[in-house]
Amino acid sequence: MHRILRGSLAAASLWAAAVAHADVVVGVIAPMTGQFASTGRAWKESIDLYTGLHGDTVAGQKIRFIYRDLPDPNPTKARALAQELIVKDRAQVLGGFMYTPNAVAAASVATQGKVPLIVFNAAGAGLTERSPYLVRVSYTQAQLTLPMADYAAKKGMKRVATLVSDYASGQDAERTFEERFKSQGGEITNRIRVPLDNFDFGPFMQSIKAAKPDAVLSFTPGGVVSIGLVKAFKDNGLEAQGIKLLTLGGEVDDTSTLPTLGKTALGVYSSSFYNPTLDEPANKDFRQAFTKAYPKTDIGVVHVQAWDAMHLIHHMVKATDGKVPGDKAIEAVKGHEWASPRGPARIGAATRDIEQRIYIRRVTEMGDALVNRGIDQYEAAR
Repeated sequence: MHRILRGSLAAASLWAAAVAHADVVVGVIAPMTGQFASTGRAWKESIDLYTGLHGDTVAGQKIRFIYRDLPDPNPTKARALAQELIVKDRAQVLGGFMYTPNAVAAASVATQGKVPLIVFNAAGAGLTERSPYLVRVSYTQAQLTLPMADYAAKKGMKRVATLVSDYASGQDAERTFEERFKSQGGEITNRIRVPLDNFDFGPFMQSIKAAKPDAVLSFTPGGVVSIGLVKAFKDNGLEAQGIKLLTLGGEVDDTSTLPTLGKTALGVYSSSFYNPTLDEPANKDFRQAFTKAYPKTDIGVVHVQAWDAMHLIHHMVKATDGKVPGDKAIEAVKGHEWASPRGPARIGAATRDIEQRIYIRRVTEMGDALVNRGIDQYEAAR
């Protein structure tokens, strides 16, 4: 089976190098259905808007997108979809990937086919090491966690409880926060890991409340789990006791959880690579264009992920004169810098991970809207 796969992908790689006159095909593996369907829709909105503003042709080549639905962590299916896109659909670039296990599975296929793979969202540690053709435009868990630990210490928080979903990213967040916070004299009062599908946070909140920390550091995957955590924090009186809720983004995501939570989310802190209130031209232009094209859409981090992926795809195509051979396309993005809606962005030449500014945000009422307003920032997080 593996011999057949290698042969098919090698043939696809030779085909891609030989047909400079054909469209540049980009295969996007995204959650178009299921709990995180809003992410897939947001990625497509960004891709369509970017294409509308910048054109669908670069270096004489039309860029065409093919979408494949993958709503859940499913490495076997991710590998199969990546192979199908490269071999059958002749994709010269792969993109998307909500979950780290899916990106890991597709990475080996990208390597064998010598096809660039742009990770929009998955944040697992060491992901770009899985393939020399993989580049990431989202974030790493440490990029979000270290600034939050620094912010807590800077603001005089001495005692913090950690509450994370019990899987690789949650464990990474717990460990990274604790190490950084304790190095600055902080104390961890509670270390709580909950099953990934846990929806009842009430008992955990009561044990935290009894410990009387200054804050709770939480990491959950988003969706209904994150909504349940925020509601439990408020309903069990932790905020009334003066305890702050410090999150790593999913609990008050701009496009999903925040609109659902409404005013329940007021006062919740988050660490993110995107600040909706950033007063810089790239963000102002981005938000103005989005509001005009999609007036009912809540603009957030997932839109920025796909927007910056589009920038890299256009850059790859232009830098390779429309041919997009994998090795040259990846070399073209190493060290590449641009002005993103998120602020200054750069692809690390050695890591192929995005290097970016990180914001501490707080849910605030601005006019009739609830906004993750930026209140502090940390430059050039790697």
